Amino acid sequence: MNVTYITAYLNLEDFEKRPPGKSNKEYFDHSLPLLKCGMPFIFFCENSILKDIPDYNNDPLIKIIGFNIEDLKHYNSKFLNAHLPETRNEVKDTNFYMLVILQKIYWMQQVSEENPFNTKYFCWIDFGINHVLKLKQEDYTRLLTNINKVNIRNNIILPSNGMPPNDMQDFAGIFVDKFHECFLGGVIAGSKESLKIFADYQYNIVNNFVNSYNKITWEVSIWMYIFITEPKLIKTYKSSFDIRILENFSLAV
Repeated sequence: MNVTYITAYLNLEDFEKRPPGKSNKEYFDHSLPLLKCGMPFIFFCENSILKDIPDYNNDPLIKIIGFNIEDLKHYNSKFLNAHLPETRNEVKDTNFYMLVILQKIYWMQQVSEENPFNTKYFCWIDFGINHVLKLKQEDYTRLLTNINKVNIRNNIILPSNGMPPNDMQDFAGIFVDKFHECFLGGVIAGSKESLKIFADYQYNIVNNFVNSYNKITWEVSIWMYIFITEPKLIKTYKSSFDIRILENFSLAV
């Protein structure tokens, strides 16, 4: 195997009122075709719900890592009390939600350092992606097998449905208050080296927003800022919130 896949399962009912069809159990059930596709997965799971998931100890391709919310990289009072974007989903887009979506890069970096499956590359896939894609296990086997063949090199690979603006001068002011859907956060891949660089950039930018402007924003907006400042680090491919988010992955390289 050339790629370790990474995902995370959280007690979402602690963060927001879940809409019909998106309870913790239903959210987990949607993930089963992905987890059972026969690829190496690192599966971060919040400790409070570890008892509610199946025992994967006998599956050599699934490794579960427990965590507490308090352990997340940006968990501190400044972040949790920082101003959120003015235009947002007020139920979903909370400080805790921003905390979690920013964490995926740090989890990827952690896995790349430990590398339990001894792979060259690492790919994040959102745990709930099949709630949107509604694919079968064999579909994920085919799609992830194809991703496994891609030479990612020392790049960060991101799906995109458009190009970011050229002028980021007022990013921390006006720009941070809007959702700019250039990058799709459901899939991201990289090498150990590129993930270290990317994670450091994100960490410093987030801390700067919090400390200098008392603001936080979505991970994809942070990634757009990195893309503008370090365009050679990131390769993109045309996608949308459908099967192309996995199927078009090889077009980035």
